[in-house]
Amino acid sequence: MKLFRMYRYWVPAFLFSFFFILPCLGSAEDERVEMLIRDLNHQDYNVRSKAIAKIGWFHDPRGVKPLIILLKDNDKRIRAQAAGALGILNDKQFRVWATKKFGHNEYELAIGPLIDALKDDDSSVRWQAVKALAKIGDKTAVDPLIESLNDDNPRVRERACLSLAQLGDNRAVKPLVGILIDKNNSYSVRTSAASALKRIGAEDAVEPLIALMEHGGEDWRGRSLAAAALEETGDPRIVDVLINWLSTEHNHLKMEALKMLGRIGDKRAVVPLIDMLGDENPMIREQSIESLGSIGDHRAAQPIIEILADNRESSYIRSKAAAALGVLKDPDGIESLSKAARDQNWELRDQAVEALGRIPDRRSVEALISVLKDRTEIYQIRVKAASALGKMKAEQAVEPMISVLENKREIIHVRIAAADSLGQMGNTLAIDALINALSDRRPKLNKRASIALHDIIVHGSETGHQDRGLPETLKPALKHDDPATRLQIVRALSEFEGTLDVLGKALDDSDRHVREAAIEGS
Repeated sequence: MKLFRMYRYWVPAFLFSFFFILPCLGSAEDERVEMLIRDLNHQDYNVRSKAIAKIGWFHDPRGVKPLIILLKDNDKRIRAQAAGALGILNDKQFRVWATKKFGHNEYELAIGPLIDALKDDDSSVRWQAVKALAKIGDKTAVDPLIESLNDDNPRVRERACLSLAQLGDNRAVKPLVGILIDKNNSYSVRTSAASALKRIGAEDAVEPLIALMEHGGEDWRGRSLAAAALEETGDPRIVDVLINWLSTEHNHLKMEALKMLGRIGDKRAVVPLIDMLGDENPMIREQSIESLGSIGDHRAAQPIIEILADNRESSYIRSKAAAALGVLKDPDGIESLSKAARDQNWELRDQAVEALGRIPDRRSVEALISVLKDRTEIYQIRVKAASALGKMKAEQAVEPMISVLENKREIIHVRIAAADSLGQMGNTLAIDALINALSDRRPKLNKRASIALHDIIVHGSETGHQDRGLPETLKPALKHDDPATRLQIVRALSEFEGTLDVLGKALDDSDRHVREAAIEGS
């Protein structure tokens, strides 16, 4: 009966909206576009400017021809704005939508006039035309955009590089190589050319760019940009050239080589990178450590362990060494990491704890438990140790974690981390401690304890090890003050069979989400 009453009002309202309100909205939009088209010829510049900006975003094909006319306007500001609006209006991402809505799309009409606008006297108009042609995405614009690479204005040349990258046509590769090689171009223009080559695919440009990398002399900007363009081509010669750069006296090229070798991950770079660990420049040593970690070859473990153990080295570089050992996951580094976890520098201790959490070994677990128990340690690092133990599902950490959770004098953040980790471990020994935590005066701990209980029960359900007496134990928690806690308890109870009577009481809960969970669980 109630359903009938609802439909009695909803159906007429829907029909009225469909046949009367929506057509009115459509006609209102049509009138709005027509008004904007009229405003394009207004005497006031501000009115015209606002109309141009708005008409582009309507993506209505009726705006194409009026905007094309404005490309010949006497005001260079209007010409530039019209070119930009044509790009927005005819953006290839919206053309399918516009064609479905209006039944046609006139974007092709704008291509010729925009190509003509590339010869405009004003650089702003040319810049907007270059950008608009990329948005339209028609390949007939490739050759004119290649010509724009020789524009007098560096901003236009830079934008032309990016637009050719968007069009992705191989005809642009050689001209872009010419832009990159030419030292007379600004760094931003050459950077845009390198980015474009990388996006289009620089396979056809390998020979000239490798020649620039090898024989570019003092043009270190061009050499590094050539390397960036070639990075993803997979040509083995690139690694050889980058390794040669490690012996140059130019620190910028060294740094670029170190970073790129780490990203490429070629094992040929391991020994040369190990040699760089003894460089007198700390930035070079730091980047060498990071790149060796990225490559992941275990030949690097021992040299990095030596750096970590060297108290004469800066704490910052030692922390980088700890992070690299965590990436390598080499058990030989556990002893040094355990010592670093007790260092005076907190950043080094932090990285050491994180690295220990990545190495699945009994000694790592013992070191992390030691950090967790240490109440003199800053709580953020103890939280990290608790989280790492949870992810490792270390059974020997269950009892220490329960002790932390039950200690009401303990920092709340550490207790919450312990609750989370106990939930991840899925060990039923933690259930009593988690149930007790539901009555703690801290709502955040209540909620996280209830989530952990739910996780343990789900884990028991999946493994077939459920405590059948647990629903009775959890029943009082349905009266908890916090609705988020009650919600998790209901979800936990839903994992058990024969709990309909308990879940039935939750159907009268004051919180809608709790009631819905009870219905789903039933």
